[in-house]
Amino acid sequence: MRNSTATPAIDKDVRFRAVITHYPLPITPYPLPLTHYPLPITHYPLPITHYPLPLTHYPLPITHYPLPITYPVTPADISSFLTNRFGDTLQIVDAESYQVDTPDYRLLVILSAQQTWVRMLVPIAPAADAMTFVEEFLSANFDATLETRYAVNQGVLWGVWQHSVAGLTTEDFTTAIDRCIDLKRVGIDRAFQDFATKQVKAIVSIAKQRGDTLAQTMQTLDRFYAEGVMGDLGATEDIRKEMTTAWQYQLERLWNEE
Repeated sequence: MRNSTATPAIDKDVRFRAVITHYPLPITPYPLPLTHYPLPITHYPLPITHYPLPLTHYPLPITHYPLPITYPVTPADISSFLTNRFGDTLQIVDAESYQVDTPDYRLLVILSAQQTWVRMLVPIAPAADAMTFVEEFLSANFDATLETRYAVNQGVLWGVWQHSVAGLTTEDFTTAIDRCIDLKRVGIDRAFQDFATKQVKAIVSIAKQRGDTLAQTMQTLDRFYAEGVMGDLGATEDIRKEMTTAWQYQLERLWNEE
């Protein structure tokens, strides 16, 4: 902070206590030396980490912006925003295409030719692995995935987000990145669990109407697996064993709930 009045030569701690009332939050939320912040610190009412772009991006005192801070994103901003977030993992394919590769996910950001729309995509799984659960993915699109969507294209199940560049803010963009990555993290597991629960509930209901025991119903479930009624159990023995165990767990869990 600039101060036209010379500072008295007093003990540093005493000086700190003398000026602390000028800062709206304890000094600790401001992680850099106070000289880093070009406006009086009272212009930054939240911890400085709430302002996702360099402070020079905010031409008015920060108090003029809604809290938490959002800021319009232009096509020119997208490259610097992605670079700040992903560093060396970001590949700039061309002026309209960006790719982030990590061990856990691949994220694509694509601008339309007119740079009026931006799309974000993350590949989740081969489409063949997801086809059994199409109804579950569509149901998730209806009320669970918020701004993101599941979609299938070119033999791949994708997590997709798109937005008009006009009106796009840093908060929108940050949230979209987080939610696309989360769709990849979840994979098809949530859809499988929803599918399994629905199928097992139907089996339990029919079994109890017939007077079958849990053991008899488990045998029926094994027969359904062998006949493919419960969907494709996977190409390897380990995958089949894992899925069979999951179905059996669901059956035991739901037996007393129906």
